[in-house]
Amino acid sequence: MNNLIEEPRKEWTDYGLRTTNILNSDRSSTPYQAIHYRGRLISIVGKHYYVFPHEDVLKVVEPIARSVEATRSNNPKGLQFGQVYGRPNKEKEEHVMLDPLGRSMRADFVFGDKVDVTGRGEFVSYGFSVGNGIGNNVSFSVAPFTQNHVCDNRMYHMASQRNIVAERLSTVILEKSEVIEAQLKQIVKAREELMDIGKERIFHTKKLPLEWITEKILAVKKAKDVVMTRYKEMVTLKILEQQAQAIAKRMPKRLVDRLEWMKVETDGDKIKVKITKEVTQWKAFNDITQHLTYGKRAFQSTMEQYKQLDQILVRARV
Repeated sequence: MNNLIEEPRKEWTDYGLRTTNILNSDRSSTPYQAIHYRGRLISIVGKHYYVFPHEDVLKVVEPIARSVEATRSNNPKGLQFGQVYGRPNKEKEEHVMLDPLGRSMRADFVFGDKVDVTGRGEFVSYGFSVGNGIGNNVSFSVAPFTQNHVCDNRMYHMASQRNIVAERLSTVILEKSEVIEAQLKQIVKAREELMDIGKERIFHTKKLPLEWITEKILAVKKAKDVVMTRYKEMVTLKILEQQAQAIAKRMPKRLVDRLEWMKVETDGDKIKVKITKEVTQWKAFNDITQHLTYGKRAFQSTMEQYKQLDQILVRARV
């Protein structure tokens, strides 16, 4: 910040977080503030941006989680796209992860009983994930979350209700395929219900509304049977060419190249996808969540990829 001056604005000493007003060299004001976290400048934002520390979000969410009988879901060893949250002289919060700069945070919780999705002992826990951002375009959010206990894969159902569009439904119907029509009948009810519990967010304000947070968490909890039913359907349904096409177009190339059941060929801007091995949607889903959970990718881009996967397979949009 050449020729600019920083003037103290607010500090959260226990968190290693502080903000400063940015002034011109003559000490006249500018419309900006700087955010420093753990000794690093992490963002420059407008003066009216309200910083809500991750630590304060956790103070609000943890009691609500206990009130709805949810427990912490610790991050698996080997997770690559985030780092476990911790502070000096404090026990690490194993259920909380941050991006390398600390701008984005997610905290994961699960409800009660595990569900045997396959009927062969492949148990999945269902819960919710709370997100927060400091100085970026990530706002406070609550999203459905699952943890597969066989492989410890994580799934964040990041697709928002606004992403359910009528034209995609029409495309599926027009295919005239018995398989697709059968899938459509199975998923349409879940799709309608998932519209109401998809990731919702609230932009930064000076106070997080407890009733709103509790309401969204309870909505996610209520939807457990909907999501688990969809998972069980995925165990019996085969991956479709349209879904494979969507995976090839919307997921990272290096991830797609590692999927042994499909092959992608490119001819200029055209992408040709061939399913080389018949697999279930559940197998495809777990292959991809394995790569997302343990792959070395940026935090926010990984969350975006979870969103794409949610749209392509769980809601079965092609």
